[in-house]
Amino acid sequence: MQSKYNILSILLFFILSYILLSISLFFLFKKTDVNPIKGLIPVVNFIEWSKLIGRKPIFALWLLVPIVNIFIYCGMCVDLVRSFGQLKFVDTALAVIYAPAAFFKIAFNEKINYVGPTLILEKEYAEKMAEAKKSNNEYEFKKLAENNPYIKSSSREWVESIFFAVFAAAFIRMFLVEAYIIPTPSMEGSLLVGDFLFVSKASYGIRMPQTI
Repeated sequence: MQSKYNILSILLFFILSYILLSISLFFLFKKTDVNPIKGLIPVVNFIEWSKLIGRKPIFALWLLVPIVNIFIYCGMCVDLVRSFGQLKFVDTALAVIYAPAAFFKIAFNEKINYVGPTLILEKEYAEKMAEAKKSNNEYEFKKLAENNPYIKSSSREWVESIFFAVFAAAFIRMFLVEAYIIPTPSMEGSLLVGDFLFVSKASYGIRMPQTI
């Protein structure tokens, strides 16, 4: 009974979050050339979202792949806030933690406007730097490097890498594989106390966390 209640609570949380996400996209699309109504239409909103960050519409199909869709979704959230010129760590962190909150914040801030598809803009900027370096134009290269809005500090690179590693490990443990050590002799004959093994969650199914 408790397990069913937990599952229902999680399901309701995701449904509510998706509704808030759709509403936030509605207001966010108002700052772009996209029809705001498309933000409320399932599937269509993710297709338009993909276009806004510089991805092909077909990229949204990755959201249908279990487990992988979690990482794709987080990446899309980060790219969308960056497409509105929000490049600080706190902005990308909020987008990953709870995207609707980040999107509402951008949508209702009159000073924030849509800059353009961040993936394309970042690629173009990198190409300019590469061209300046290739032509030995040190002045232009130095100027581009100093004014590079997409550059990250080494400390931020470390924090983001650690955050991603912890995030990935948590989901791998939750959905794919988890390590166990045999604690008692109850399974002697096949397994001994202290034996170390990996259990496939994909084969046996996911067990919801429970407390006494």
